[in-house]
Amino acid sequence: MRLPVRLLSLVVLMAGAAVVAGEDWPQWRGPRGDGISKESLLDSLQAGGPTKVWSMKVGQGYACPIAVNKTLYVFMAEGKKEGLMAIGAEDGKKLWNKSYDATGLSDGGYKGTRAKPAFEGGKVYTMGGGGQVTCWDTENAGAIVWQVNVLKELGASNLGWGTASSPLLEGDRVYVQGGDGGPVAVGIDKKTGKIDWRSEAKGKSGYAHPIVVDVEGTKVLVVFGGKAVFGIEFDGGKTLWQQPWNTSYDVNAATPLYRDGHLYVSSGYGHGGMMLKLSAKGAEKEWENKEMASKFQGMILDGEFLYGNNSGKLKCLHWPDGKVLWTEDAKLSEGGSLVKAGDKILALSERGKLFLFKTDGANHSKLGDAQLFDTDQVWTTPLLYSGKMYAKGGDELVCYDLNAK
Repeated sequence: MRLPVRLLSLVVLMAGAAVVAGEDWPQWRGPRGDGISKESLLDSLQAGGPTKVWSMKVGQGYACPIAVNKTLYVFMAEGKKEGLMAIGAEDGKKLWNKSYDATGLSDGGYKGTRAKPAFEGGKVYTMGGGGQVTCWDTENAGAIVWQVNVLKELGASNLGWGTASSPLLEGDRVYVQGGDGGPVAVGIDKKTGKIDWRSEAKGKSGYAHPIVVDVEGTKVLVVFGGKAVFGIEFDGGKTLWQQPWNTSYDVNAATPLYRDGHLYVSSGYGHGGMMLKLSAKGAEKEWENKEMASKFQGMILDGEFLYGNNSGKLKCLHWPDGKVLWTEDAKLSEGGSLVKAGDKILALSERGKLFLFKTDGANHSKLGDAQLFDTDQVWTTPLLYSGKMYAKGGDELVCYDLNAK
């Protein structure tokens, strides 16, 4: 069937608009929680880097920005306040900036926010370093709808480097990890801000983002705590299983990976990773090795390939047996981050150097690198959105055009 010319033109225009609009990136690791973008990346990266569009000071912190409906939301800190800033994605114009007095913050010498915001239904949810979980109304210039300090409510003390669990939005609740003492995780009613769900598991929480997995048709909340990884009954909070995982300084911070009954966790300080096989009966350790020591940055599982920052080196393992396929000594340092789009990986080192790689999983090649920031604590993952890349180093957020020649 042939389409009328005017209708065909409309279809083409709408398709073009969809490409320009880009895919929203509303939470930690993106819309699917996998660190994989549908944006297109450059075919090569010159020493001068991509074209800079704008830059601005946005406050202290290591929390990655999110992007929804042409607006960036940055969770940051200014002095003793934590706040949320809304910025026009195209022009870098500040739309609003709201904040609150941060209390009970334990920063361990690293100033600013840690956990990435999460957006849903016009609201942004954040978790500050002192345990304050906040709901912000983006349709009312960032007005605070509610706020609860989970450490105070649980009677728990803060973690050594501050609470850093990026909020998980699932059903009617916001799920986050706690502190030292009390439940390792809590669920907060999205509408009221009241804690109405607590894990049976108690002790020391970790810094990692909780995830929800399907195990033989049953919904399970996985929490990578300070001393163990827990499988928790989603509705009632009962502990279904737990597997000890003791690491230096109790730093379990990287988001676990899950697919088809296989759960992988990894920690830094040379500890490496562990693969569990989950079933209705519980969890069984399949293997453990030191091939992937991911301190806190997110790993990426794409098909049968697992990519991650192994103590500063970009490494690819085969899923789920953990066989090493290749290693690239990109000198990312432990805080270097990754994002994948198509057959390419962008890696931003802790010292502000951007790397571009092409890979089909089994093989890889380097397509260039460029120094973007002159600082040694670039821990935020690059955000790809509507043909642009947004990168944060120190207190500066920079927008780059990925399409400019």
